[in-house]
Amino acid sequence: MRRSILLASFATLLANCQTSTANHNHSEISNPIERVRAAYQVDRLRDAKTIRLEDDIRQNYPDHDFSPDFHEMSAQRRHYIIDLKNKAGSSEFLTEITGTYYHGRAVLQDGKSQYIIYPSSVYQDQGETEFLSEYGPVMRASDVMLAIWLDEAADNARLEGKEMWSGQFHDKITFDLPNSPPLTILVQEDTGYISKMSRSVGEILVSYVFNYHDVQNGIPIAKEHNLYINDERIYFSFNRNLVLNDKEDQKAFEVEADITLEPQRVDQSIMTAEAVTDATYQVGQNDSYTSFIRTPSGLIAFGVEAGFADRLKAYREASDDTSPLAYAVVANHHNVRLRGASEAIAAGATLLVTPDAQSRVRSAIADATSTPDQTIEVVPASKTIGSVNLYNLETSNASANLVAFNEADKALIQTAHYSAPFVDAPLWAELNGATLMQKINALGISPAYIVSTDSKRIESWDAFETALDNFDYKKCYRNRRICKGLG
Repeated sequence: MRRSILLASFATLLANCQTSTANHNHSEISNPIERVRAAYQVDRLRDAKTIRLEDDIRQNYPDHDFSPDFHEMSAQRRHYIIDLKNKAGSSEFLTEITGTYYHGRAVLQDGKSQYIIYPSSVYQDQGETEFLSEYGPVMRASDVMLAIWLDEAADNARLEGKEMWSGQFHDKITFDLPNSPPLTILVQEDTGYISKMSRSVGEILVSYVFNYHDVQNGIPIAKEHNLYINDERIYFSFNRNLVLNDKEDQKAFEVEADITLEPQRVDQSIMTAEAVTDATYQVGQNDSYTSFIRTPSGLIAFGVEAGFADRLKAYREASDDTSPLAYAVVANHHNVRLRGASEAIAAGATLLVTPDAQSRVRSAIADATSTPDQTIEVVPASKTIGSVNLYNLETSNASANLVAFNEADKALIQTAHYSAPFVDAPLWAELNGATLMQKINALGISPAYIVSTDSKRIESWDAFETALDNFDYKKCYRNRRICKGLG
C-alpha cells in the first residue's frame, strides 16, 4: 500500500512538472536557455577565434563497405576546428581498418570546400557549399556546439516541459536549426548541461546521448556521446579535448602549399570500348569491365561480371570482330566475378576457372546448360591459348586468382589489384598490387600494359611500378597533431 501511495505521489509530481509550450511565455523558456549560456560560457565560445574538438570513436559500424563515406563516418579519430565568425572549418579523420590507416581532411573557407587525401598528397575541389550544410552534423553531435546553436535560435525555441532522464529532471526544449529537422534537447535542471539531442528524420528517431560531463578550460564537455537510431546504438565516441584559440588552429583552413589538385578522374559511367592494342580491347562501364583478346584460336574474354552480354555486343560493334567466343575467364571464386557466366556460355564460351571456383560456377550456370562438365575447364596452374598465357596466382584478395598475359601485345589483364582511375593514388596499389607485381616478376614476364576488370583505366606497367616505388606507407602523414600517440 505504502509503495502504491509513493508511486502515485511521484506520478502526480511528474505530471505537475510537465507543461505545454502554450502555457509558457518567453520569460519562462529564457531561464533554461540562460542556464545553458552560463554553464557553457556561450559568449566566450562565440568570441573564440577557433574551437577545436577531438573525438575517438571506439566502435565502428559493423556492416561497412569500405567506401569513402564509411572511412569518414567510422573514423577512429577525428579533429574538428571551427571558426564560427568566418564560417570556416577543418574536419580531419584517421581511420583504422584491419591494420590499415586512412588519413584525410576536409576544409571549408570562403564558401569553398576541398578534400585532402594525405597518402597521395592531392586534394579534390568539392566546389561551393554552405557552412551549415558542411558542419551541421558536427553541431548536432556536440553538446558544446548545441549550446551555441540553442542560443542562436533562442527566439524560435519552445519549452516542451520537463522530463526525467537518467535520474535527473531536465528541461525539454525544441528549436530550429537550418538544413535540419527541429532539434529537441534535454537540459539538466541543476547544471545547465545538455544530456540528449533528438530529431526525427521521417519515421526514424536519431538521438545523441551526452555522458560524463567534464570541465575543460572552464567549459563543460560531454566526455562521451552515443548515437542511437531509434533504440539501436550505432557508435559511441570519446570526446578527448576541447581547445579554444590555439594559434596553430588559425592556420587550419587552407590546403597545404605542397598538396596539389588531383588529376581529373576517368568517367566510367558510360559504356565504352577502347583498344589497349590491336589485339586487346577494354570494354565496360562503372566498375564492371571485360578484356577481349583476339587470338588465332578464337576470342578470349577475361572478366564475366554481370552484364557480360552487353559488353560483348559493344566490343563487336567497336571492333567489327565476328570471330567466335572460345573462352571466358572467371578470375576467382568471388560471386561478383561470375554473375555473367551464364551469358558467356550462351555466347558459346567455355569457362576457364580456378579449382576453388568451380563449385560456385556450377551453381551459377545450373539453369544455363545441361552439360556443365563440357562448359567448365579448371586451370590448376597455367594454360596457354595461342599467344595468351593464363596463370593461377595466390594474391592478396584470393587464394587462387587467374591473370592473363598476351605475349603478342604485352598486356597483363587482372581483376582488382590496381583499379584506381588515376595514377596518383598509390595506396590501393601498395595494399593490393605489390603481391601481383612480385609474382609477375617471378614468372619472368615483362608486361607493357596493365588493365583491370574493375576499371576503364589502361595503364603502362612502368607507371604501375613507379606508383609502388614512390609509395612510403605510414600510419599517418606529415606528423600532424592527429597522429600523436599512434606508436
